[in-house]
Amino acid sequence: MKKITPLLLCCCGLMMNQSSALARHLMYKNAAVHSDGPARPQPGTLHSAPQKTPLTSPANAGATPTHILYLNKDEVHYFLQKNEAYTFSSRIGNSGASTVTRARLNYTINGGEVQTCVVDLNMHPRSVAHVMHTTAWTPKAAGAYTLKLWGNDLNPGNTKRSSDNDTLTAILQVLDSVQVKIPLVEEFNQASCDPCAQATPNVDSVLFNNLGKCSAVRYHVSWPGTDEMNAVTQNPFVNARCAYYNINSVPDAKIDGSTDVNPAGMGTSDIATAAAKGSPFRININYSYAPSTHTYSAGVNITAYSAEAAGLVAYCALTVDTLTYKGNQSSESIPQYVFPQVAEDMMPTSNGTTLAAFTVNQTRSLNLSWVQDHPWGADYSSWPYDSTTTHLVVWVEDSSQQYVYQSATVAPSSPLLASRTNPVLDNLYVYPNPSNGTTHLLFDLYTDATVSLEIVDMLGQQVSTTNEGRLGAGQHSLNFDSGTLSPGIYFVHMQAGPYGSTKKITVTR
Repeated sequence: MKKITPLLLCCCGLMMNQSSALARHLMYKNAAVHSDGPARPQPGTLHSAPQKTPLTSPANAGATPTHILYLNKDEVHYFLQKNEAYTFSSRIGNSGASTVTRARLNYTINGGEVQTCVVDLNMHPRSVAHVMHTTAWTPKAAGAYTLKLWGNDLNPGNTKRSSDNDTLTAILQVLDSVQVKIPLVEEFNQASCDPCAQATPNVDSVLFNNLGKCSAVRYHVSWPGTDEMNAVTQNPFVNARCAYYNINSVPDAKIDGSTDVNPAGMGTSDIATAAAKGSPFRININYSYAPSTHTYSAGVNITAYSAEAAGLVAYCALTVDTLTYKGNQSSESIPQYVFPQVAEDMMPTSNGTTLAAFTVNQTRSLNLSWVQDHPWGADYSSWPYDSTTTHLVVWVEDSSQQYVYQSATVAPSSPLLASRTNPVLDNLYVYPNPSNGTTHLLFDLYTDATVSLEIVDMLGQQVSTTNEGRLGAGQHSLNFDSGTLSPGIYFVHMQAGPYGSTKKITVTR
């Protein structure tokens, strides 16, 4: 038997006011201001204040009711499996003056027979409780169903004063084959942001503990300070994603687009709540990287298990698993060197791909590609970094509701070693060339390898050597000082395990 806990995250004003202020950076137009800001909801609550639908005992007009029991009125969409048994649960709150010890919980499906049960409570004023209906529902046929859930008969003998707005409504879409939901976490942060640095360990922990259970895309915004990763992604897509979600503070995060969470307080329960909704879509991705042309390619198949209208959008983001800078990237007080799941491109653009209508079991295919046109960070000569492999994240979103129906993520398939002259080291670039000072090297490793660097003159004599240690697969950058060398022609030889690559460089004055 499965349990449905709708998003009835009901908190009275007291609970909302008890939420501690969370430091973050606020953006107003082009100005950045550091502020603690107003209190945000605790993790798991809705971003905006919930609508209270009171269920009250009789009271004199203008007097404080003795018993007030409220639900959060929300339109919730769930995808359920045919022939599975489901129970319904909710949170209710007491904002009356007396303790509520018992209430009746009721529900109907499509306005049919009322299913009712009595729940024992011990709800003091200004408290909340979790309640579950004891009668399960088993859908026998695919289709759309309307669940209505309400409470009454508080402390038996007390009736409701009004029934105009006391019912929670949820839309239940029953499918022949409901799909496992992979929630999408989109985080907005910045390299020069102390609140972001404070939130990162929690986000990293939640994502690590939910590997395979969610997808992650982490955007680097343009405020409050400098950010090398934002410098190459702001105009292509980050600015558009901030505008799309109306992001004006960091750190911030969205789960499945519609749920706003504070990254410092996000938890596994938030991922589980999103996953519990199920999905009518399955996404399969075939993702590859061609080193010779720096081309990332993806074939995406999206299959719908319910009829869906035209207008949904498929988005695709390329992320770098980890960028590790050799120098501190923050202009604030907390040093930052390591940045996971960094968004580096969106294919074909930040607008995504609008999908045509789906019939049941219909698959629509997308072919996407991107030729890498920028390093993972802007000024990689001044700020060298190491990087690991990439992932591709694809999701289907209702842009009008900003709700993500499904996501998927995958690493690129390994390029055929036989297709490369060097199966470990490739794309070694030396610049500037000619050089008269700091010289930069950019290169790719296809596997982990121990890397060393050797400078040899025209006579074959070694003039410099360094051991960089063991580096992981990914894109890397290194610097060396050619200003100590006499003018002339030299050879820069890089060794990665048993494989090497050599470039010629001219040193001038």
